Amino acid sequence: MAARIGTAGFIGRERELAELEASLLDAEGAAPRLALLAGDSGVGKSRLLGEFSRRARVLGARVLDGESVELGEDELPYAPLVAALRPLARAGDPVFDELPAATLTELATLAPELGPVAGARAGESGGQAQLRLFEAILALLAKLGERGSV
Repeated sequence: MAARIGTAGFIGRERELAELEASLLDAEGAAPRLALLAGDSGVGKSRLLGEFSRRARVLGARVLDGESVELGEDELPYAPLVAALRPLARAGDPVFDELPAATLTELATLAPELGPVAGARAGESGGQAQLRLFEAILALLAKLGERGSV
């Protein structure tokens, strides 16, 4: 008998997977959705997300991947966004051609491949700089969303 090599089928978490798929369908209907997977280590978050990502890609959605990295008590603050953004930047995704130069400058703080990094503005607080970065990320996601589900 020949041995079968491959990954195990997806078992369990059908309810959670159905909720994620429903969110994707809502997003395709122009109703923005955000899903957060949280839980203790080893409960199956990565496997659930992997299966959902596979199914979303089959349906034509663009999947951006990123994960948090815990370093003792601290975390790298933008690690998930950097992980999601860098492959797009390195591939020269045409979406960046559609963004204003100021937005690209803000995004370059996460992915220097995009061009010169925004410097601090005179009299600006850290909170204001962070707000500009968040606005740039939202602009990118909105532009990506114009092309299909993300």
